[in-house]
Amino acid sequence: MKKVLIIAAVVLAAGAAVLVGVVGPMLREIIAGASAPPPVSAAATFQSTLGGASTLRVYEGLPHPLFERELMQREEARLDVVRLGGFPFYSPAIPARLPDELRTGLADPASLRPFGGEKLCGGFHPDYAVAWPGPKGEQTVLICFGCKEIQWLEEGRMLRYDLTPEALAVLKRALAPHAVQRPRPVHKQGTAESPLG
Repeated sequence: MKKVLIIAAVVLAAGAAVLVGVVGPMLREIIAGASAPPPVSAAATFQSTLGGASTLRVYEGLPHPLFERELMQREEARLDVVRLGGFPFYSPAIPARLPDELRTGLADPASLRPFGGEKLCGGFHPDYAVAWPGPKGEQTVLICFGCKEIQWLEEGRMLRYDLTPEALAVLKRALAPHAVQRPRPVHKQGTAESPLG
């Protein structure tokens, strides 16, 4: 009986640690983002520089830190991992294979909706980042298929938006050729799952 109680205490403590580690950052993000989301018009500068960029580079994101924890930990230890906006990506970035489709999915103001709040998908975790030279240095957009959101980054400034279903479909098609480094989780049946949601 004493052994059972000890095991139960250990399991509860481990569960609490996971909740604090996962839910804590999400709650801080929710509290920090409690102000009104930026209007779609605030992304106009990003969208115009993206539309005129001669080169687009794509970074592939690592496995999800909550749903693919073991894969994430293993991959994050690699020497070819860089951080963009605080998130890990494989490097080097590769030239966009379908740059016109990326521009269609990102540069059109109709692709975005004001950020509607946190989703119950395990937290924002970008599947891809797209980078290009801008007038003030490198500009980057982080794309999360699970949340159906993007984050535009430039010189410490971040704008977060929801994607329309149409834009999400375009981006999934445009980025599919870049799914090359991230390992696919293997399920009990032995089949690999697509990272493209």
